[in-house]
Amino acid sequence: MIRRVSQDQFTALCDKVIGDIKKENGKPIVIVIADEAGDIIHMTHMDGAPARSGVIASGKAYTAIRMGRTTTALGQFCQDSNTPLSAFVIPGMTTMPGGTPVYDKNGEIVGAVGVSGRSAAEDQEMADLCARFLSQY
Repeated sequence: MIRRVSQDQFTALCDKVIGDIKKENGKPIVIVIADEAGDIIHMTHMDGAPARSGVIASGKAYTAIRMGRTTTALGQFCQDSNTPLSAFVIPGMTTMPGGTPVYDKNGEIVGAVGVSGRSAAEDQEMADLCARFLSQY
């Protein structure tokens, strides 16, 4: 059985994150959720976020679930070990920061979140925040 972030969880996440961004008059983002199999099951694209951000955030979520680690950690591993991303032989992956696995309350992986639209560090920070929010369910 594939475990997933539910529609209700995703809606609550979007209400919280997008609400906070609007209050701060912050730069818009795209949030994508991939399920345990790497399929994209949820996406929200804030008004004003670059059109390319949906594809980028999708790649980040896909990579985080396939590798079971953040895209930042994967990028660091590739750099430290001098291993190109292509060595994993999994098309569609990226080392761009902004992808984070999502775990449930029991520590089981249920998907991954990808965020795009801001700087690399801000995307990763936001993805980590989203994953922590979702893990509370």
